[in-house]
Amino acid sequence: MSNTRKEPFRHKIRVIRSKILIPILLCLTAPFNANGDVLEWSLPDIDQWYYPAASTPGIRILGPTFASLGGLGGSIDPARRGSTMFGFDTSVLIETGLEPHRYGINSIRFGLTMAPGTGEIIYDTTYDLVDEIIEGTDDPGRPIELYGIGFRDDYENPYEKLGFGPVDYAAPEFEEGTSFYSSNTGAYDLFPLGDDGNGNLTDVFNSPTGGYRVGEEEQVPAWDTVPWAIGMVSDLNPGANVPYESDYVFDVDLSVPNVLDYLQQSLADGGVGFFVSSLHQPAGHTGTVAYPQWYLKEHPRGTPATMEIDIVILPDSVPGDFDGDQVLSANDINVLTSEIASGSDDLRFDVNGDMSVDDADLSFWVKDIKQTWFGDADLDGEFNSNDLIEIFVAGKYEKNIPAVWSEGDWNADATFSSGDLIVALSDGGYEVGTLNTVNAVPEPGAIRLLMLALVGVLALARRTR
Repeated sequence: MSNTRKEPFRHKIRVIRSKILIPILLCLTAPFNANGDVLEWSLPDIDQWYYPAASTPGIRILGPTFASLGGLGGSIDPARRGSTMFGFDTSVLIETGLEPHRYGINSIRFGLTMAPGTGEIIYDTTYDLVDEIIEGTDDPGRPIELYGIGFRDDYENPYEKLGFGPVDYAAPEFEEGTSFYSSNTGAYDLFPLGDDGNGNLTDVFNSPTGGYRVGEEEQVPAWDTVPWAIGMVSDLNPGANVPYESDYVFDVDLSVPNVLDYLQQSLADGGVGFFVSSLHQPAGHTGTVAYPQWYLKEHPRGTPATMEIDIVILPDSVPGDFDGDQVLSANDINVLTSEIASGSDDLRFDVNGDMSVDDADLSFWVKDIKQTWFGDADLDGEFNSNDLIEIFVAGKYEKNIPAVWSEGDWNADATFSSGDLIVALSDGGYEVGTLNTVNAVPEPGAIRLLMLALVGVLALARRTR
């Protein structure tokens, strides 16, 4: 906890590499091509309170969060009635314009400090379901929720992304101080971006009550949306009162559907934005409880919002081409199977972009990138007797010695055993041609062919030893 105010309006950024602070001057001279580095922003470029009756957007010193759950939410008065948005210019430290998949985000942490407010705030670390809130069966308190920022994408909205340059309040960038509302329709142009209940990103301003939603012609019912993060306070038990000046930490859950894609595209565009929301219902908004408020960067003494990104910029190459020769070859898949078998966490080998290196990456490399079969040892696009001859001639079957893809390791356990043959058999590609020309369902005839071929190849392998 801290109530020490950092210098206002001075954009402070730190790069931590092996716990050593890189001089800020170096950070400001050129974008930093991060290689597993932690980058820090000690205040946002934009922090703006959203409230239908707010008359001073962009210059307030506090940003309260609260809700109105007494009826359907509208396009002007949404259920998440008081929310606060934040934007960070990432272009100074992270190169923009790269293909989004090259931004290997290991983690993003957002920080916020609670200011003295309207009463006691009960600490809650779990998401409250809509039905539980309505029935009064939820746990004490309300969590502080984090979402992305969405923009209306029809002709009525001229804004496309956050803006950090000279303030002109004009399209296509939304800058601090710009009105949240469309001059054409009066409806909000920006909204907290979250899950629609089916894994798709959407406007969640009215998720607790239902009602208006951007992109929908009819009103929608209430739904449960998964926050991208819930604010946590260290050394505080759920149900306790939160002391003023407490630091909330939000660790963004990159496994929530589409969140990683959103953040990677945001870094390519040069800025990351978040909405902070909570469902506290104060008097005057269908409730009686206290609600929290947060320091904004304009406050003369409070601590502003912060952000920390742990990132690696992935190489610009053919996906899955680990040796950089622009060809998907045995060298590449041999390296991949070895990395998976070793339990590697090197994101260069995370070819499916789920932030882990495992069997799913092998399947993605084989089926989606190379577009071939498990069992295609020579990577010619087909699984046939030539592949069986190649792996058995290598002489590593059931010997519990190191093997790679071209030597029969098709399940990435670093050996060649009956388990690899089962993987290839289950894939259904033996003697049926290339992957793109058949419906890959194992047929009895193909299975018999494979078994006969195995008998013949095993006999050949014994004669050659």
